[in-house]
Amino acid sequence: MNAQKTATKTTLSVAVVKSLLDTNGKQLNVAQRQLKRFNIEVSAAKILRKMISENLAVLNEQIRTGKAGHKNKALVAARAFLVAQYQELLGDKMQYKFTRTQIQQFIDGQSELVLGLDDLWEEKKAAEPAATEEAAA
Repeated sequence: MNAQKTATKTTLSVAVVKSLLDTNGKQLNVAQRQLKRFNIEVSAAKILRKMISENLAVLNEQIRTGKAGHKNKALVAARAFLVAQYQELLGDKMQYKFTRTQIQQFIDGQSELVLGLDDLWEEKKAAEPAATEEAAA
């Protein structure tokens, strides 16, 4: 087998470039909508963490000032539940950062690809009438 690499030039028709542009453009739109929904989810989790934190502060105060008994045991159990929920949400926070980075990197790469395909499509579209006129002459 020949060790030299030979470059093969492929010519893409306007329809093929337009099809690639449409497909990649749709993927970009889906990713952008996904990022928007994801940001809403992250905001909701942040609000939930804040609410749990506030409730924990109230529970801690009630436990400190309360007398030993059934009510105090229920407050301690409620606090344990809220602490577990808060820790779970806090653990998800790092996963959110990783996921957001992945989505953003995909959007950045896809944006470059779509812009490149759009430029290529414009070139092909402009060159096609000129090639048709030359063939007719």
